[in-house]
Amino acid sequence: MQTLSSPQRTQHYSIHAARSLRALLLTTAVALLFGAAPVLAQAQRFPSKPIRMLMPNPPGGPTDIVARAYVEKLSTNLGQPVILEYRPGANGALVANSTIAAPADGYTLAFSSIGGQAIGPAANEYKKTRSGPDVLRELAPVSLLGEQTLLLVVSPTLGVSTVKEFIELIRKNPGKYNFTSAAGVGGIDHLGGELFNKEFGLTAVHVPVNGVAPAISSLITGETHYWFGPPAPLLPQYKAGKIKILASGSSRRAALFPEVPTVAEAAGLPGFELAVWWGILVRTGTDKDIVNRLSREIQKVAEDPGIGERLAGFGIEAKGSSPEEFGRRITADVQKWLNLMEKTRVTLD
Repeated sequence: MQTLSSPQRTQHYSIHAARSLRALLLTTAVALLFGAAPVLAQAQRFPSKPIRMLMPNPPGGPTDIVARAYVEKLSTNLGQPVILEYRPGANGALVANSTIAAPADGYTLAFSSIGGQAIGPAANEYKKTRSGPDVLRELAPVSLLGEQTLLLVVSPTLGVSTVKEFIELIRKNPGKYNFTSAAGVGGIDHLGGELFNKEFGLTAVHVPVNGVAPAISSLITGETHYWFGPPAPLLPQYKAGKIKILASGSSRRAALFPEVPTVAEAAGLPGFELAVWWGILVRTGTDKDIVNRLSREIQKVAEDPGIGERLAGFGIEAKGSSPEEFGRRITADVQKWLNLMEKTRVTLD
């Protein structure tokens, strides 16, 4: 039997190791290729069955209006029906939990809003408690759907006609006047009032009511004095002269009220922004190609003139976005409302 010298043994082992490494790399590459193949194929043929859009509110409200404006054309564009399923309650937590429990395959869409996806997480951080699922970690943004500015509406009993007159009146009488909200404690209209008060150094009492109609009625009677409310429900009473709308909370004038200035225009406060937004999210871990496909199709619908006109009649601006843009909007709003909560020490219970 031939005995290998030391150099020969080294060369022999090196050749053997190189062959083993090549075999290992080849095996790994094949495994990765075939392991990724089902995921890649799934993304390429998406969607191959109906898609569920889970709704956090019952039919008939703003969320339903926005969703119904999108689903028909979205179904056509995707080649599969998009079906609305209503899971109202728990400030969107039922929708979030159902989406998180579903497979990360893009067939379950979570319809969410600034309340569920930004204000809720900010409140959790502020109170140092966990209420509901961790939506920032377990849901991934797909696209915005729409945005609606809130309007500063005041009771005619105050006798003011401009934002400056209003601010002067409230500032001179700290604690005498109140502001209302229709979405409850910790809702966007409650926090919008707190934001306005902070920016202008006002002291007023928060008096929440249950719903938009009671909020408007309380302003008409003078039971409450001001509110940041949505455009469409305000229009009839505004035209009848029963309420006064002093400013738009957005950086742009509201389409339904082009004669009403923005807060920046009326009070010289650039950067004041108070708007509701709605958007679509999926379970974190959904294939990026599927997320991007959904986002592109939503953006196409948002750019459709017919959809824009349909939503504009409700004071809503159709607005799509990339997943990255939507993600940045969520992050910015979480920080904005958390900062407000911490600076004002607002009571949310």
